[in-house]
Amino acid sequence: MTSRHGVARSSPHSHRSTGRHCLQVLLAWLVTASVACAGENLLQNPGFEGPMAGSLPEGWVKGAHYNKRAPDSSYAIDKTECHGGANSLRLTSETGDIPVIIQAPAKPVQPGQKYVFSAYLKSNKAGGALYCRMYLLSPSTMLVRDMFVKDQWQKFSAVTTVDAKQTNGTLLARLDLRDVGSIWIDDAMLAPVQDGEDLSPGDYLGYRQKSSPGSTNVEIIVGTSTGKDLSNINGVCYLYNRGKPLDPCFKEAGLKVVRNHNVLTSLHILSKDKDGNLQYKWDDLDASVDCILKTGAVPEMSLCFVPLELVDNPDPKKIRQPHNQFYCGPPSDMRKWEDYIRAVIGHCRATYDISGWYWIVGNEPEVPKFSMGTEDEYYALYRHTVDAALSVYPQIKIGAGSFATTDWLRRFIDRCGRDNTHVDLLSWHHYSMIPDEYGLSTHVVRTWMEAHPSLKGAGLAIDEWNPHEPDGVSTFSADEYGASQQAASIESMRDGGLLYHTFFIAYDSAGVLDPKGVKHPTFNVFRMFAMMGHHELSTTVPDNEPYVGAAAACDDQGVASVLVWNTKHKYDLHKGMAKDVAVKLGDKYKDAKVDAYLIDDMASNGYRGPQHQDLEKTAAFVANNGRVSFTMKPNSVVLIVATPEK
Repeated sequence: MTSRHGVARSSPHSHRSTGRHCLQVLLAWLVTASVACAGENLLQNPGFEGPMAGSLPEGWVKGAHYNKRAPDSSYAIDKTECHGGANSLRLTSETGDIPVIIQAPAKPVQPGQKYVFSAYLKSNKAGGALYCRMYLLSPSTMLVRDMFVKDQWQKFSAVTTVDAKQTNGTLLARLDLRDVGSIWIDDAMLAPVQDGEDLSPGDYLGYRQKSSPGSTNVEIIVGTSTGKDLSNINGVCYLYNRGKPLDPCFKEAGLKVVRNHNVLTSLHILSKDKDGNLQYKWDDLDASVDCILKTGAVPEMSLCFVPLELVDNPDPKKIRQPHNQFYCGPPSDMRKWEDYIRAVIGHCRATYDISGWYWIVGNEPEVPKFSMGTEDEYYALYRHTVDAALSVYPQIKIGAGSFATTDWLRRFIDRCGRDNTHVDLLSWHHYSMIPDEYGLSTHVVRTWMEAHPSLKGAGLAIDEWNPHEPDGVSTFSADEYGASQQAASIESMRDGGLLYHTFFIAYDSAGVLDPKGVKHPTFNVFRMFAMMGHHELSTTVPDNEPYVGAAAACDDQGVASVLVWNTKHKYDLHKGMAKDVAVKLGDKYKDAKVDAYLIDDMASNGYRGPQHQDLEKTAAFVANNGRVSFTMKPNSVVLIVATPEK
């Protein structure tokens, strides 16, 4: 259904006392530093000080992207910029079209062993950052970490465990420059690290750059109104073609948007009669939309894929199975495609109030199994689709393209800006263990768009995401780990100014509801957000606290709600710890009635047992003079609701 290597960024969420932090501050906290460990460094010439082998130091080689090397790239030893020693390695790209790659040959490693790859990086992007990727590759493992590199030295890391069944025991470390500009690399390391290894007081892989796991005691101060709305940006992805209507309980989740995926080919709209004439049937389309509207949300209508009925002499190798057939290429006749688009939008406009709907053309168009043609063909298809849509409904909110990678996304933005192409909305997919990456992704994409005056007003959305890994067995998008990550990630996206998001996916064994309708902890996080008021209150969390975060609001009656999470992503090698949290609400709430709701490995956790699927209250707190105290297990979420005495 989706590529698991989507657009991943880094955006920190730290304490807020006066509203949102600017991009410069977010970038300053971007670094997730590498671990220090006692294992031997497996890399040759990690500081690029050793003898040369051609244009590179021995032990390093140029990499290729799908067998292509960037013609506009350069690799050079630099003696003017270095983190340690006398040298660094500089990579430069003039256009960013093809990644500039440096890698170490595959190194022998032990099956089942955990390894860390780290390097210091610096860019020439004054006041901004360049997009790079860090890889750890083995015959059975691929770990990808997306990074944004500032104009000062920063330490980045990735950690993976070699498959215990891997027979040849090798691991390849690789760095990609995927942007326009130069980066410097120095003091790289590939080394084993032990489970549970206490890395204090060294750096660690937390979602803020801190040198320790923080204190066991955390005080959160809730202040006055920020004057901003605690906007609901929450949503889920939904596939009607899997034959399950949305459960009425989704109304409890307070969703803003539900992504109606694959409208054009999974809802059995288009067919041909015996004479080969195109005809339309709207039953499944209407049923899918009705399900979404009953939740109180509006749909994001995913305009994909290309129906076989619009392709003459289709290449059998480009016909996609199994849920429904569609063609992985462009339609044969753009006039017929435009007629189809006009018919779909026209039917929806005649049947519903579509003024608040969102429309996205394509789904991961750069991924072969979801292709709608080459990059040029997709761009042409988008323009034809927009022209057809505007002819039916000039006020439509339409855009592209549920992108899986930044390569197409950035070039699409530049192309639309150059051609003054109509874009109301841009969306992409991002799967990450690190909550802060969601917010900065929004900031970075926005900076790309703001380079083009015609695109500055377009909204941004992440329309597939969750803390899932591409191993097919992880439960991170369903269990208490996923719930704590989800709460922190949603707040990061809100900080980034995202218009909306849609969590992947509504129904699945690792979704917010399982196929039988049992509510998972990730469903209950949506319920917690839905229970909060709309008037944002400031929150202050100690600077040295890496794992606990909070959001607060009050409603028109003055009822305060504070959402608190204790989350540590799986690659953070510090030991998880319980936190004794105190939320200071102030004198207004010293005699308030306080209720608390809890999600952890037992409470509000239908994934662990259906009998606990509903959002559960807890009595394990102390409220005294506007101060509410409680203990949070690792990977848990608490919602405090304080109703002042009338």
